Amino acid sequence: MTPRELGRIERLMDQQLWAIGADARLGLLTTLGLERAERLTPDSSSTYLARHHGAAVALSSLGLWLSESNRAVRLDRRPHALMVGPGFEPPDLPRPGHFRRAAPGDAAPLVASALRWVACYEELVCSVCGPEHRAATLAQRRRPPYFEPATLPAIARELAAAFDPAVTPGLRRA
Repeated sequence: MTPRELGRIERLMDQQLWAIGADARLGLLTTLGLERAERLTPDSSSTYLARHHGAAVALSSLGLWLSESNRAVRLDRRPHALMVGPGFEPPDLPRPGHFRRAAPGDAAPLVASALRWVACYEELVCSVCGPEHRAATLAQRRRPPYFEPATLPAIARELAAAFDPAVTPGLRRA
């Protein structure tokens, strides 16, 4: 995992979580099958839960959590920091105060799964709302998108492959 790839993940998650927030305001998350849950903290927005290939996913204004095998990773919007903590199983929610910073190698399999979820989510949005939806959503943002809307699934999958130790020899746990 190079600093360039980590920077691309940071930019992707900043753009992606903003877009998911816009989708939530439109009521799209429940339309896509995510379940609305209680807030993670009094200061956070609504939380939405999903399942993805056996993993639990939680979304809120605090970030994206993905839980597999009793461990979870949290990807934030800004400043980007990889955080790991105890796993969760819906209807239980992740506990933000129990997460700690992680080295990229320590979180690699979970980050790869989270990025694959992002790719699948964008493909689902495109299939339900059409390819123009994401472009129109990102046009409302105050700054230009880091990545072209049509490329989001491919970029997320490319970064997932770079983060997956099974695909990237030499990526070790810290």
